[in-house]
Amino acid sequence: MTIKNFKKINERGVSIKVELEDNGSLKINDKSYYEVINSTTQGIQWQHNGKTVKVIQKDVIIRGLPDLSLSKVIIIKLGSTLDRGNQLYVYNSAGKLTKTIGVPELISDLALKDKKENELSKHFSDIRWLTNSNGEKVFATKINFGWYLFEMREFNTETFEFGECLYASRD
Repeated sequence: MTIKNFKKINERGVSIKVELEDNGSLKINDKSYYEVINSTTQGIQWQHNGKTVKVIQKDVIIRGLPDLSLSKVIIIKLGSTLDRGNQLYVYNSAGKLTKTIGVPELISDLALKDKKENELSKHFSDIRWLTNSNGEKVFATKINFGWYLFEMREFNTETFEFGECLYASRD
C-alpha cells in the first residue's frame, strides 16, 4: 500500500523525481527539471504494487504529494477552467479518487484584515510537508488570497480537517 518512485511529469513523459526524504522537494539538478516545470501540462505519477499510476490533464498544472504515511496522494489542479485551485483531491495509493475538499475559511491575521475580499479570492496553490509549532512534520497547503498574499495551513490527511496557520506572508 506504500507509494514509491513519486515523480512530477509532463505531457511528453519527461519526469523529475520528487525527493520525499527531503520534504518533497524536486531534484533541481536533474537535466529534465526545466523541461517539466516550464510545461503547460504537468502531472504526477507513482508506483503502487508494481504498477504505475498517473494523474495528468491537458493544459493543467497538477501539484501533489503523498501524505506522510505514503498511503494516499493529495493534489491541486491549477489552470483548470472547472477548478481554478478551489479543491484538494485525495487519491488512494492505487490511484482512485476518494475525496474532494474545498478551500477552508481563512484564519491568519493577514487574511482577517480584509476578510470579505480575501474570502472571495482564496484558492489552493501548493502542497508541502512542513514543521508545525510543536516541531512535528505535517502536511500543509498553501492558500493564496488578495493581492499576492497567502497562508500555509496544516492539513490532517486522516481526518481531512485544516489546522493551524503555520505562517502567512506575501509572495
